Amino acid sequence: MQSLNYNLLLGHTPGLILFPMDRIDTPPMRESLYRMGLNEHEVTRVASALPGEFFYKSRIGFRLASAWLGPVGQAICARTGYQDIALWREVCQQCTDRAQLLPAWLQAQGIQLPDAAETLDGLRIGTG
Repeated sequence: MQSLNYNLLLGHTPGLILFPMDRIDTPPMRESLYRMGLNEHEVTRVASALPGEFFYKSRIGFRLASAWLGPVGQAICARTGYQDIALWREVCQQCTDRAQLLPAWLQAQGIQLPDAAETLDGLRIGTG
C-alpha cells in the first residue's frame, strides 16, 4: 500500500540515492523503482551496482558512482574507534598550530604525503 504522502515526498526530493539491492530482479521491487521514476536502463544500472557503489538520479541526470574512500578519506572520515579517538586527542594536544592539525593527523595515521601542506593549502584556497 502506498502512503498518502509518497508523491509529495518524492516530488520534493532533489535526488535519489540507491544502493545495490539483492532482490532487484523481483517484479515488486522493479515496479517500485519504476514508480519512483527510474526507467529500464536505470534499473539495470542499479542492478549492476557492486557493494560500495551507489546510483544517484536527479532532474539533470544520473550516475553510478563509488562510495569507497582511499587512505586519506578514511583517515579523515572513517576513524571513529576508541583507539582512533585517543590518538586524535593526543594529536590535538601536541599540535599547537591549528593549520598543521590535518597534516599531523595524517602523519599519525601513517600517511606520508610529501607535499601534504601544499596540497591542503591548495584545497583551502581553491588552487589545488
